[in-house]
Amino acid sequence: MSSAATIRPASHSDAGAISDILEQSFYVHQHLDWRSPMDWLGNPMFFIQESDHRIEAVLACPPEPPGYAWIRVFACQPDLDLHQVWSNMLTYTVSQLPHDSHLCLLAIDSWLDALAIPSLLTYRQDVVVLEWNRQMPDQLELSPDYLIRPMTADDIPDVAKVDQKAFEPQWVHSEETLMLAFMQCRFADVVTCQNEIIAYQLTTAGYTSAHLARLAVLPDFQHQHIGYLLVRSMFHSATSSGYGRITVNTQSTNQSSLALYHHLGFQENGERYPVYMYDKEGLSQ
Repeated sequence: MSSAATIRPASHSDAGAISDILEQSFYVHQHLDWRSPMDWLGNPMFFIQESDHRIEAVLACPPEPPGYAWIRVFACQPDLDLHQVWSNMLTYTVSQLPHDSHLCLLAIDSWLDALAIPSLLTYRQDVVVLEWNRQMPDQLELSPDYLIRPMTADDIPDVAKVDQKAFEPQWVHSEETLMLAFMQCRFADVVTCQNEIIAYQLTTAGYTSAHLARLAVLPDFQHQHIGYLLVRSMFHSATSSGYGRITVNTQSTNQSSLALYHHLGFQENGERYPVYMYDKEGLSQ
């Protein structure tokens, strides 16, 4: 960073210049998200580096869920030293993190992975991609106490409660995010027990393929084939609609999730994306 370059929070007046760098730069990272990068503009953890009134780089890491600031956006002008800009912006961002906060990164691109390795971030796990083998799994008995039905927008508050209890804190989605996800999904179902939602799934779809974006079962109801039958039901809906290719992501360290997906006929397709994290002082590594 030159002596004239500064880093500051972005403002809505920067929107045009930020859009330009996101559209034109070769080095652009966008987190797998239900929001567009510009949706985060106005958040105090959305930073820009500028020099001579020119925006040279952007980095946004709003703390959602609370305490976990995923790097949602990073972009750098191609004529700059990418490693130096990344180092400067990462150092500044860490200095702005609240105490007892995590900075997280899902390195979707190899160039970003190369930046993360020598930086303040520490490798934690991989997100692995699995693809369904197109063989319908065996039908299992579902307790008559449970009912699978389509999700509605009114279900989202209860779905968010399931999400909060089913996932590790860094992977939890807010009610607002889940509503956005629901609105963008092709297939969405819940499982109820005595009219209470105990599990759900959200699946997106393109022209020819579908993606199981979210699957959660309350801990007290796990190991009862609920997730299995919820996904199997989605298979029927997706294949009936012409989607032959179905994928899912999960963490390489989540053995129970991997076991379930393998049982359903998913197989790893070789795609893996590293997850890195920095823990603010006061948190265990």
